[in-house]
Amino acid sequence: MASCEKCWQDSDGDAIIYANLLHTRKYINKCTPEEQAGELATLCPNCNRKTIHHWTGDCMVLDCG
Repeated sequence: MASCEKCWQDSDGDAIIYANLLHTRKYINKCTPEEQAGELATLCPNCNRKTIHHWTGDCMVLDCG
């Protein structure tokens, strides 16, 4: 599974803070698929959103075809 780039950036690379952000944002202030994919994301040909994660190549939209 791809990391959430917004949470990783907000944690300044601290794994414990990152895990806490993921847990908190799962229920409150959810990160958008674009935020999860990060600034280096590319356009998904299926959903036409900039949600292709730059490390995994996966679309961060859960129900994307």
